[in-house]
Amino acid sequence: MLLEDGQIHEKKVSWVEAQIRRSEVESLTQLFGEGEVSLEWKIPEYYHPDLPFHFVNLPSEDVARNIANRSIVVKGTCELWGEGSTYEELEAVIKDYPNEH
Repeated sequence: MLLEDGQIHEKKVSWVEAQIRRSEVESLTQLFGEGEVSLEWKIPEYYHPDLPFHFVNLPSEDVARNIANRSIVVKGTCELWGEGSTYEELEAVIKDYPNEH
């Protein structure tokens, strides 16, 4: 944590932690992926700097599982089925999600 005048500057800490997470995930994706992979990172619609969640499109579930098993900073992965600002909006998005998942 960075301290200055007795105050915690969480945005600086969050940015540093996010960069470490991102670097590790990108390295592990290359290790477990097939060839050169370019990851697509997305900031959640209702993102807050204190949240530990990051959205990234990975090549496969196997790659995601291997990253979670090998990573130091990633505690787990999950497949996002949808987002919404209300329960009804989220329910509609999830109902439209492909059945093969």
